[in-house]
Amino acid sequence: LNTHHLETLPYGSLVRVASRTMNSQGLCRLRVSAIVEVNGTSSSFGGGSAEEQDLSTTTTTTTGTTLLATAATSPTTRRRSPYHSNTHTRIIDGWCSEFLNPLSGNRGSVLIPLSFPVPSLYQVTLPMGAVIRSSVELSTAEIGTLERGAIVPVVGRAFSEHPVDHCLERLKLASGGWISVRLNRPPPQDEMIVQARDVDSNFDPEIPALYHWKHASSCSPEDVRELSSVDSDAVSSRSSSEELSRSREVASPRSIRSSSNNNNNDPSLHAKCLICLSEERNATIVHGETGHVACCLVCARILKARGDKCPVCRLSIDLVIQQFWA
Repeated sequence: LNTHHLETLPYGSLVRVASRTMNSQGLCRLRVSAIVEVNGTSSSFGGGSAEEQDLSTTTTTTTGTTLLATAATSPTTRRRSPYHSNTHTRIIDGWCSEFLNPLSGNRGSVLIPLSFPVPSLYQVTLPMGAVIRSSVELSTAEIGTLERGAIVPVVGRAFSEHPVDHCLERLKLASGGWISVRLNRPPPQDEMIVQARDVDSNFDPEIPALYHWKHASSCSPEDVRELSSVDSDAVSSRSSSEELSRSREVASPRSIRSSSNNNNNDPSLHAKCLICLSEERNATIVHGETGHVACCLVCARILKARGDKCPVCRLSIDLVIQQFWA
C-alpha cells in the first residue's frame, strides 16, 4: 500500500482483473488494468471479445478505488478516445484492494466481479484433461473430469483463496462445478488447462433461465418434454403427505427439545466473526497444536500479518487456515 499512487477510479468504473494475491498485510490485492481519459474521467472497455468481457469487474465504493504502481507495472499507453473525438485515453495497469480493511472500522467490497453477459465455450487443451471440483477451492471434493478436446459452457469466473501468493483463476461450469484455467505450478510449468473458443450459440437472451435450468439438471430436450408431462396432481398429493408427516414431527415437544439440542452442535449455525461482526467464521487461527475458529478468513489473515494475538486466548498466531465443514 506504500507504493506509488497511479490513479483513483470513480464509482462504477470497469476494470480487467489479471491476477489476485495477498500482500504482506494480509489484504487481498488485484492486478487490474483500466482505460482512463486524460481529463480524469474513466472509461469502460468497449467492443471487446467475449473472453475480454469475462475479466471485468466494477468499483462499488462511492469514493472509487485507488490504483497503485509496482515495479512490475507496465507504462501507461495513450490513445484517442473511442467515445470523444477530441479527447485521448490512457491504459493504466496497477494494483488495488478487493475489500476495505475491516480493522479500519469499515467493511465492504471495493470491486465486485461481473457475471458473464453470455455463457462462453472453453476447450480443454491439457493432455491430462481437467478436474472438476464442487467449489472454487482446490481442497473441495472432486466431482468429475474432462478429457482433452472437450468443449464445455462456462457461466462464471472467480479466484481461489489459495495459494495466497498466486490465487488460481477458476471457471464455473454451466452444469455445475469448477475447473482451473492453469495448473497449480510455478511458471513456466503452469500450463494452460482450458482456452476460450467462442460464446455459446445455444443461449437465448430472451429466456436465459431455460438455458441454465437445462445445464443444471443435465437434461436433454427429450427429458424436458417428459418432465413437463408429469401428472401435477400426483406431485401435489405426494408433497401434501410429506408436509403432513413433517408437521406431525414438529408438533411433538420432545422432538423440538432434541432438535434444539442438536442445533447447538450444528456447524452451519456458527457465529459471526469476532473482529468484523459481519462475516461468518470460516478460518482457524492455529497456535501450537490447538486452534480457534473465531474469525473470518480476511480478518484472521490481517491479524497474523500485523503480529496480533489470537482474540480468544491471546496466544501468538502460527498459522491461519481456511475452515471447511464436511
